[in-house]
Amino acid sequence: MNKVGYPEATAHVFSRMEIKLAGLTETRLTGNGELLLQDFSLIYSGGDKHVRGVALLVHNSIRQSLQTWNAISDRILTARFHHKHGHLTVVVVYAPVEASTNEDKDNFYSQLSSLTQAIPSHDRIVVLGDFNAVSGVDRTGYESVVGPFGHGTINDNSVRLLSYCSAFGLSMLGSWY
Repeated sequence: MNKVGYPEATAHVFSRMEIKLAGLTETRLTGNGELLLQDFSLIYSGGDKHVRGVALLVHNSIRQSLQTWNAISDRILTARFHHKHGHLTVVVVYAPVEASTNEDKDNFYSQLSSLTQAIPSHDRIVVLGDFNAVSGVDRTGYESVVGPFGHGTINDNSVRLLSYCSAFGLSMLGSWY
């Protein structure tokens, strides 16, 4: 997303696909802010270098529903929308890869857990992004998190993701794109 024309091209593709809200990872944008594109707003959170980064692409038809957004880090971004049934909090994440240190993974999940605890209990929560994990086919202990159609062999990142979802009553709807 940090190349000339990439945000516009991405927005054009999502517009053609009639996607109104999308979480993006590895955007490689620096700093944080909002880019106004033709049919979309691109809200982003990046670091000091062109690595990592997360963003939320919001179609103009729902942009007025956006109440607040918060750039937490180059791995986490939140946005809160108002709708006729209450509020929706969207969290966009880019988790450390499996080869990352336990300290990096612990810091990420600690920050994500603290953020999730701070979301008002009546909000609907959607977490989008790349957790660098799979749900696995063995759902023992995580039956409330993942349905009978899991995918792949679990690893450390998988256990961390499943535990996070379990702790906050979240369900995994997919672990591959």
